Amino acid sequence: MNKQIIMFDFDNTLVSSLKYWHRVLDKELFKKYGKKVDKRMATLRVGTTNREMAEIFIKLADVDASYEEISSGWNDLMEQYYTTKIKPIKCAKEYLTHLKNQGKTLVLATATQDDLIQKALDHFDLNVFDYILTEKNLDAPKYKTTFFERAVKKLNTNISNIIFFEDSFGSIKSATSLGIECNALIHKYNKKNKKELEKICAKTLKNYKKLAK
Repeated sequence: MNKQIIMFDFDNTLVSSLKYWHRVLDKELFKKYGKKVDKRMATLRVGTTNREMAEIFIKLADVDASYEEISSGWNDLMEQYYTTKIKPIKCAKEYLTHLKNQGKTLVLATATQDDLIQKALDHFDLNVFDYILTEKNLDAPKYKTTFFERAVKKLNTNISNIIFFEDSFGSIKSATSLGIECNALIHKYNKKNKKELEKICAKTLKNYKKLAK
């Protein structure tokens, strides 16, 4: 690979976790607060920041709680899944090790909150990243171009030096609109966008088996 900076999303790009996020945000969070599940949550939270998502939940569930309390609640639920149920995507760790041995700069770019992502990285033994960029430390939602503009500035590099592995169609659209080369991880939650992703991405893949060789 001729790119020096290799950037990765986390959820459903390095670990198969998206179905558990859906379970937590759309069902278990309501149950945690003793509330009836509101099916509108699954639709209303799409394309929102973590704070906006918490505000939507607070309104739908009619609970008296702060953003910090709500996010702490879903982090607790997700931490259990990260440490008991969720598995790495095939050969993800091997590929990261391969890149590290080549002297590449590894960057994690994620919407997962800072404290939770560190716990997940510790659990999966994936503390190989030179930079961890989050919505909090870049002060921008990951699905918007602002996130990637600030990421490039933080990395003090040119867009041409970066390749980004991601599964979110929205984030890929924003990254590619700036000229960042992307590889898309395809799974059941984004396969409806597969043809569009094939058009705008350098590669589409299901796992890292071929790349890790």
